[in-house]
Amino acid sequence: MLSSSHTLDRLGVAFDDPQAVANAGLLLPATLAQHLGLKELVDDHSAKRAAAELTRD
Repeated sequence: MLSSSHTLDRLGVAFDDPQAVANAGLLLPATLAQHLGLKELVDDHSAKRAAAELTRD
């Protein structure tokens, strides 16, 4: 798994607009996806599918 300097473990959010919706409910799913390695899973699946399509022709 690739390491990144960008993580969601230490994320601070500040809103200066009283009408803003705090993270619109995306912070928890994004954190979960990161901890589960969803990006790597999707990348791996996409690469395997692309390889299969190339060998099929």
